[in-house]
Amino acid sequence: MKDLLVSIIVPTYNQTDNLKRAVISLISQTYQNIEIIVIDDNSDVNIKSQNLKYFNDLNNDKIIYLQNEKNMGSTASRNKGIFKSRGDYITFLDDDDEYLSNKIETQLNEMIKHNADFSATNVKLYNENGKITDVRNRNYLYFDLNESLLVKHLKYHITSTNTLMFKKNFLISIGGFDEENLGDEFYLMAKAFQKSNNFIHVNSCDVKAYVHSTTGLSSAENKIKGEKKLFDYKMSFNQILSNKDIRYIKMRYYAVFAFAYKKSKKYFKCLFYAIKSFFVAPVSFLTLFNSKGK
Repeated sequence: MKDLLVSIIVPTYNQTDNLKRAVISLISQTYQNIEIIVIDDNSDVNIKSQNLKYFNDLNNDKIIYLQNEKNMGSTASRNKGIFKSRGDYITFLDDDDEYLSNKIETQLNEMIKHNADFSATNVKLYNENGKITDVRNRNYLYFDLNESLLVKHLKYHITSTNTLMFKKNFLISIGGFDEENLGDEFYLMAKAFQKSNNFIHVNSCDVKAYVHSTTGLSSAENKIKGEKKLFDYKMSFNQILSNKDIRYIKMRYYAVFAFAYKKSKKYFKCLFYAIKSFFVAPVSFLTLFNSKGK
């Protein structure tokens, strides 16, 4: 196992202190045969200068610091990192999140044990004050063992980029990330499940993801636009979805609109879509909103 190199791809844009925290969580991993590929997506000049000085002072040969000549976006930056990587396995970390110290070792051990092509762990969500707001344990994976992984993904989203690990050759074979403005990790996993069922859930919670509360009107509208495209994509699989599955997907679709409009303080639209979501699948709606309220 110690001979296997794990590449961690970290796209970054205009981050300094958070990026340092993310990188420290990587160089502190119990599994040390790693390379850390930080891709600066053309940050402001002073930010790039600070980061370059930090990495030079750190002088850690596990870190590769690359700079994009123009802003490419996080998805294209991740793809750049994938094709620059030398690892046998690839995982990802956002520049404002962090790994607990045993994340890579735990996940890699399980992937080797099961000879898995790809995997996902659980994740803890934190607010900007460092308080845990949610723990996503992926219990839905065990609801109906006869249900395909692709259908589970279409319904529940087996995502969160920070929790994913792939064999590099498998990730390359599915073409890496599609360059979508929203849901790039969803589309990636959908491609993966269409190619292979050799997936495992690693039942550990070694990722800390920070959720930021500020959402303006423009970002809400962009999210809704992306969700409409995502919904159409899901409906292209209607031949493998039951009527109950479709109702559940529609319920979540309208619920996302309700949450987006609530964050942007468009309360009438929030109420409108919350009502639509409820009437599509009342029990599932109440279960979803109860879980969000905890």
